[in-house]
Amino acid sequence: MIFWVKEKDVAKPSESIRSLVATSFYRIRKTFTQVKKYKQLFWFLVARTFYNDGVVAIFSFGGIYATTVFGFSFEQLLYFGLALNVSSALGAFVFSFIEDRIGSRMTISISILGLLLVSIIVILIQSQSAFWACSIVVSFWAGPNQSASRAFMSKLCPAGKENEFFGFSGKATAFLGPLLIGLLTAEFSSMRVGMSVIPILLLLGLVLLLWKTEPFRARR
Repeated sequence: MIFWVKEKDVAKPSESIRSLVATSFYRIRKTFTQVKKYKQLFWFLVARTFYNDGVVAIFSFGGIYATTVFGFSFEQLLYFGLALNVSSALGAFVFSFIEDRIGSRMTISISILGLLLVSIIVILIQSQSAFWACSIVVSFWAGPNQSASRAFMSKLCPAGKENEFFGFSGKATAFLGPLLIGLLTAEFSSMRVGMSVIPILLLLGLVLLLWKTEPFRARR
């Protein structure tokens, strides 16, 4: 893609750097005020804030959890990371066909439910082999969750505003899940307690998604 795909020449902006920065911040502020005008999109962003924080926390602390609780070696972690990426890609591929039939919103809901149930099991299990199996299943559900979320977001975005609205999607509070896990782990000296934040975030996101959004029918 880098070496062989040709790009059209783009005219360089005549504005100064200072003017471009000022314009950028103005557009960000304007976009933020506009988000609230689109209720479906607004509530989807709120729901995604919670469940995406749970997904971010899973991948941020998955390796740490594997090491501290199940005693994974460095070599095991390498294989662990590879297995999770393959499983996630497979999940996204498989559900790309299912999503065409049931819709992005339903796909997101099913994937959150899958993540929720398996994350609870991961917190409770004691066996390393069981942790391996559950982690691969978690990663499998994470793939369609992320891909369907982007697809649903693109359908809800008003025409011409896709790039701006995507900038707000899941970025503002991506630190929340990892922060809560760190605080609870330090407070109770148990990473299992810390990881209990994940199913709570996923559940909140699922409730808001089902309660405040509707299946997509037409571009709003």
